[in-house]
Amino acid sequence: MATNITQNTVPELWQSANDDVIYTFDFKQYEISLFTNSGGYLKLNVSPNFDVLPVVGEYIFIDNLAYFGTHKITTVNAINEIIVDTPYVAPTVAVSYVRHLRVPTFSLYKGFKGSEAYHSDLPYTLVSTIKPSIFYDSNALPYISLNIRGLVSRIFETGFTIENGAYDFSMFNAIRLEWDSTSTTLPSTAYSYVLNCAISTAELLLKQSTGLYLSPIGTPYIYSKGLTILTYMDNSAALPKIKIYINGSPL
Repeated sequence: MATNITQNTVPELWQSANDDVIYTFDFKQYEISLFTNSGGYLKLNVSPNFDVLPVVGEYIFIDNLAYFGTHKITTVNAINEIIVDTPYVAPTVAVSYVRHLRVPTFSLYKGFKGSEAYHSDLPYTLVSTIKPSIFYDSNALPYISLNIRGLVSRIFETGFTIENGAYDFSMFNAIRLEWDSTSTTLPSTAYSYVLNCAISTAELLLKQSTGLYLSPIGTPYIYSKGLTILTYMDNSAALPKIKIYINGSPL
């Protein structure tokens, strides 16, 4: 399915559930090839065509000095021609653009698909659907921003077998967004990892490749008597693993 937005920013590959988890998207720009007067209202043609056919009642954003701002669609004549509820005035002569302010429904998924590693332990599952709001940047241009921190903090499950040296599947999961049959992508993968830990993302990124324990202090307390269970970042796999100590000694 076609879409009218493009991915702008995604979270880090490794993200702490203790921090904001933010995705941003830009609306695609279409060059306005013609401004005309239609019964006293503005009619415009775009090139290339809109990726998604506009719907009456939706909004567009025009980047032109005479019309800069948001306008409501009243008529859709074709996939490249619409009329808005704005009175026609002679436009500023310049290259002008329009953004179709259609906001897709986003689906947040956790886990791994069948073709990906760890799918049997963390299966691909729909968490929630999201219809975000439109924001405007410092130049008054529209964009979409989603902060899913509140959702990802509840995606983790307990009850996995605790085994020394095993991956700690209660500690991490994968997340990604899907919209218009499109999925978020990172440079090396389609998803971000989220860790259920108290440290910040900045601390997590420092520890991710060092083999350090995932605790908010440099050296976690290991009980001299009884059982201590810790999670650390494994250097080779770059995934959290379980480390068990009995009476202060590693198992």
